Amino acid sequence: MKYSEWTGGGLQFTITSELKMSSLMRFYNVQANAASQDVKLPDARKLRTGGWVFFVNNRGATHAFDLVDQAGTTLATVDVGKLVTIELLTNADVNGTWNVVLRDSVNIPEPPSNDFLHTISGVDVAIQKEIWKYDHGLDSWAERTAPSNHHIEGAGERASLFAYVFCSGSGGGQNGDETDEYSGALDSWTAKTDCTTGSQKRTSGVVSNLIEAYGKDSGTPRNQHEQYARSGDSWTSGTVFPSNIRHAFGASPGNSKIYIYGGIESTTAIWTAVLSNREHEPVGDTFSSKTALPTDTRAEHGGFVLGSKCYSVAGRTKKNSGVDLDRTDEYDPVGDSWTTRQAWPHGGTRNGPGCTTIGTTAYGTGGEGNIQTASYQVDTWTSSLANHGAGGSSLSGFQNETLPLPIP
Repeated sequence: MKYSEWTGGGLQFTITSELKMSSLMRFYNVQANAASQDVKLPDARKLRTGGWVFFVNNRGATHAFDLVDQAGTTLATVDVGKLVTIELLTNADVNGTWNVVLRDSVNIPEPPSNDFLHTISGVDVAIQKEIWKYDHGLDSWAERTAPSNHHIEGAGERASLFAYVFCSGSGGGQNGDETDEYSGALDSWTAKTDCTTGSQKRTSGVVSNLIEAYGKDSGTPRNQHEQYARSGDSWTSGTVFPSNIRHAFGASPGNSKIYIYGGIESTTAIWTAVLSNREHEPVGDTFSSKTALPTDTRAEHGGFVLGSKCYSVAGRTKKNSGVDLDRTDEYDPVGDSWTTRQAWPHGGTRNGPGCTTIGTTAYGTGGEGNIQTASYQVDTWTSSLANHGAGGSSLSGFQNETLPLPIP
């Protein structure tokens, strides 16, 4: 998609730069030099749903312009010194459905090429409301703006350029129902529609920008399943999970399915974790059983996706008398098989670690009582990385920030 393919009647722009940030994303520094100009979005039917993102920056201009769809409906007026971020959500017709947000652009720098790991919230000696950013290029951590709500033992997912944390403990054993959206680019939080019911200790996964949340804890595990749609900022109920579950881990390896493995099904206070592994297909909203985790039951574990494989990292076998694990296990959805990989290098770790993947490398950090960070490639953990700054945090979420600018 080139800027020249956009349309506008006599549009007078000076395009100071056009940056191809990926195959589906473009950043434009432009200057509107005439009044009453319209810039019309491309024909949505020719673009990939859930993929195309445009950033149009009206810095150094003398006039505003109107951003319109193919029907000529004004979606936003972009004043001098403003930035408009545009994301295609659906392309069912020529006009399409777009998310459009205006921001001040005066202090927004040129897009960097780096990716970042964010860890969201945590518990150490006291309940914290923290978010920390890890720059893998510099091997350094920096604290960011804290959320207004606690998100202890909640669920966290990245969808497009935002992280969503939801249905979390509010502190003191309470079950919160808040959903908050975090922009790593602008280091800001936005309150979204609450979950249907307050809960914590959920697991989740993302397919096609829809967030699926499974299980809950209101004293005992539950089989609740809800779906969050970013396009409408709404929660809906789905097919119930096959068992009551909490503290599992969910991963989507890019095959339009989500795998939920491990967790707690016991309703007793002194619980024992499980080995179960279930596949959820959101299109038909159906669940099926897959090959169980090997050897050790586990809950409160971390995990990530690397290539087409899903990983389980660390965790805990049982409350009180259980073992804190250092295992790393790899799941291949195609062969429906598990392979044990090199152990997590920082010893037995529960409530984490928080993990994500940047390119061909996975990163993990934290976990209860743990401040270490490690990276993983091809069955090898590297542990000589900078310590997390939260000091023994139990980290409950993560974000891979792939672009520097916000999209809702």
